[in-house]
Amino acid sequence: MGGEGRHAGCPCGCKRQGSGPAEAGSPRDNYFLKLQLRDAAGKLLSDNFYWLSTKPDTMNWAARNDTATRRKKDFGDLTGPQRTAAVKLELKADHRSEAGKGAIRLKVKNPSASVAFQVHARLTMGKGGDDLVPVFWDEHYISLLPGEEKSISANV
Repeated sequence: MGGEGRHAGCPCGCKRQGSGPAEAGSPRDNYFLKLQLRDAAGKLLSDNFYWLSTKPDTMNWAARNDTATRRKKDFGDLTGPQRTAAVKLELKADHRSEAGKGAIRLKVKNPSASVAFQVHARLTMGKGGDDLVPVFWDEHYISLLPGEEKSISANV
């Protein structure tokens, strides 16, 4: 993903990870954008992860007269993550049970140099067993930048 550094002249202290489509010579067809909103004390309020294409969608403006049914002529190329190797994540789990209800908290860390894209946690009936259902996760699909760590929780 490239080096991390501050944007020149940005008063908010935002950080840049990797390169986007505006950088000359970038061979990438896809890139990721992570946006975080924090309050004045630094508490995380919102965390969003976007998967973007350097090839924009192209509209066929003559196809229809209203924007709700407008047809796209070409779509952006979002196939890049299909060509990346799987990332081995580090996991730590804590579980508890109270009054017949269970809860689990997973700490997921990406120790690799690649993005861990669209990670989905599952609880199973033992290794290789069927999924335990119902499980209510606070987040379903997460993406982690290199070295990033995140905790997710579930009620069962």
